Amino acid sequence: MTEDKFFSKPMIFLYCIALILWSYLLTYLEVNIYFIILNPINFALFFNIVYGIMHQKKIKSASSL
Repeated sequence: MTEDKFFSKPMIFLYCIALILWSYLLTYLEVNIYFIILNPINFALFFNIVYGIMHQKKIKSASSL
């Protein structure tokens, strides 16, 4: 699987949905707010969102040349 498929726009959108649903689940389970914010899964999902957006911008700028 290439990065183009892994960081496509629908996949980045699904990462955002997963991050929101994961936060809702932790809130529903009444987890400590510090754990919700500092959870390693949140960091991984946020990193994937940021990296995917940067990857899309890099592809778009390379294709416009």
